[in-house]
Amino acid sequence: YPEAAAAEGIVSMVSVPMSVKGLVIGVMRLYTGKKRKFDAGELNFAEALAAIGAIAIENAKMYESVKKDYQDVMNAMFASFNEGAYPAAIVNMLNVKYILSLFPLFREGSPFPLVLRQGNASIYENPDALPRVYCVDAYRVLPKGQALAALRAADFDPSREAIVSEEPSIRPVSAAGSSARIVEYGPNAIAIAAHAEQPCILVVSEIAYPDWHATVDGLETPILTANYCLRAVPLDRGDHEIRMRFSSGVLRASLIISIVCFAAAALVPAVQGIGTAKRKG
Repeated sequence: YPEAAAAEGIVSMVSVPMSVKGLVIGVMRLYTGKKRKFDAGELNFAEALAAIGAIAIENAKMYESVKKDYQDVMNAMFASFNEGAYPAAIVNMLNVKYILSLFPLFREGSPFPLVLRQGNASIYENPDALPRVYCVDAYRVLPKGQALAALRAADFDPSREAIVSEEPSIRPVSAAGSSARIVEYGPNAIAIAAHAEQPCILVVSEIAYPDWHATVDGLETPILTANYCLRAVPLDRGDHEIRMRFSSGVLRASLIISIVCFAAAALVPAVQGIGTAKRKG
């Protein structure tokens, strides 16, 4: 579009592909208002920026997808409240220990004791809130569209059943006598100690995200999506150490690309300076 370029004052341009895992997801363009021949250092710098930008876009897409899953569950919960029903399954599986309401939610003598009332605000305790990690022995494999509806079904009890995204590698037998507890917790890593009397499924009430990985006793184990937006791993009988860690191969690749490109960009002026000095000599 030469006329449009001239109107914008564009004289020179360089286009760099933005790619993730070999897939081009966009193009980054750099413009100048004066005629310019981009040297190798500038091109390397542009490639580094394009790689970083592509990673940022890809991560933003994944984050939006995960946020939507969680929001879907929140919407299902509030829809139940609006219909005059208490969404016990969703509230319990999300470890909601206390419920804040701006109007009386439960009658006196209900299973939810009133902890505090101040003005129009009331805080109730939920005695059935599940812990952050727990074991179940029943499961259903449902596609995503059906999983959300199942969370609101009257027959769903998250304390004994998990709705999972795929068939677990170990078929659960019983969760009776099994237990789990978090021994380390950080933004990028979680360590869990678990005892399984029989094969079962460990549910971790943390948002499922593609770049989280798990090991059970040091062996890589796929993380299942449980209850639409949470995590789960199958366990065989015995004592186990489960570790979950955030590790993004895309981010590592972008870091390597950035380091190489920036290093190459930094070397170009030095190499050009050596060449100039030789010509003068």
